[in-house]
Amino acid sequence: MTLHLSDLLSLVALGVSVTTAWLTLFQLGTVKMTQPTMIALLAQGADGPKVFLRTLLYCTARRGQVIEDMFVRLHRQDRNHLFNLWHYGDGPIVRGSGLRIGYEGVAVYHHFVLSRESPAFEFTAGKYTIEVFARPIQAQPVCLGRYEVSLSHEKAIALQTGQALFFNWDSDAEVYFASAEPPPAKFLPR
Repeated sequence: MTLHLSDLLSLVALGVSVTTAWLTLFQLGTVKMTQPTMIALLAQGADGPKVFLRTLLYCTARRGQVIEDMFVRLHRQDRNHLFNLWHYGDGPIVRGSGLRIGYEGVAVYHHFVLSRESPAFEFTAGKYTIEVFARPIQAQPVCLGRYEVSLSHEKAIALQTGQALFFNWDSDAEVYFASAEPPPAKFLPR
């Protein structure tokens, strides 16, 4: 039996088609997150301390994935705090209870607060590491990103007096710059 050029090309085309189908239709891919353009801290409010950020979540495969939960782990010196109540939205903020992340992505504000059972927490001056996690359905949480911000003594006082602290990403310098501002009403609990 001899293979003709047309037979060989047909086999190669079939192989490419099967590989493409596997990568686009059947493979789950992973959930990823872009560099947040803004990370903000809010010390006071009905929900207590809050971390919120703006980012795009996307999946590396066409099929997409569903995440059932997100949370933030905040590190300062030798202490860790878990902001495990997740809310999201650009308009009305809703409690996170699952979100489909497709190939095109979802860009919204994500809000994280401490549960009522968490120990008391206060933002003080120092360096903070913010880790953002997502839990795909029936899987272990995945760290989507790790970001470092610094809180000066003046900014810590501004937080305690009701201001929100916004860390805006500067692409050229590749750092977050902080500014204290009144929190927008849409970011406050209703």
